[in-house]
Amino acid sequence: MLYQLIRLQLSRFSKETSGSATVEFVVTLPLMVLLLGATYEFFEAHRYRSVRDKATYTIADMVSREQGEDADTTVDNAEEFITDTYVDNSLRLFDEITNDNGVNQIRISMVQFIAGDAVDDLGTYVIEWSEVRGTGTMNALTNADLENAHDRLPLRANGQYLLMVESKSAYEPVFEVGFNDELEISTRVFTDLRFAPQLKYYPPDIANTNDPRDDEEDEGDTSDPDPVGGTGGTTGGTGTPGST
Repeated sequence: MLYQLIRLQLSRFSKETSGSATVEFVVTLPLMVLLLGATYEFFEAHRYRSVRDKATYTIADMVSREQGEDADTTVDNAEEFITDTYVDNSLRLFDEITNDNGVNQIRISMVQFIAGDAVDDLGTYVIEWSEVRGTGTMNALTNADLENAHDRLPLRANGQYLLMVESKSAYEPVFEVGFNDELEISTRVFTDLRFAPQLKYYPPDIANTNDPRDDEEDEGDTSDPDPVGGTGGTTGGTGTPGST
């Protein structure tokens, strides 16, 4: 009698299905959350990079349309040069295009290619000027950085100039799905100048690495501005303006 009762109860228990959906939900919920978080992060990282690609191209296209200077350029005609203010505002434009409060840095460089004398001489690249804005790890380029960068830069005609615009940002993921704490997003754009053989920078031979956004926090400072627009290493360029 007792044996039959136990057997009956076990038979009923083996056929019981109530609560199975709850168990399945509890088992699959962590995996679903992980997949949703990973989907969001990969999509957001792609969007983050895509926006910066477009912003970098926009800055390069804008600078490439500048018409440069006349043959009799003087320091009094500073508007005929690329200036500190121009590059400062380029970073502000970059921030406006990306519009996500990211930590952005841009570098604008004018590079000249000097062809080699021998058949097996690939030539060398020379920095005319290089300017960095924003917070990050990029520094103004020097001749030593690019003189033999044939694997990174396109070959040009002898003496031809190349405009190079680079950006670097740090993407901070919301969910931990395998990314590092910060994912570095870098973009580099090359373009020819559209209306001028070259663009010179004023003041010349000064690599300005200031972040112009810092100036907006010091509106109460009434001291005279730095006449050279910041500190930094020498670019090694040859863009010296004419004398007054």
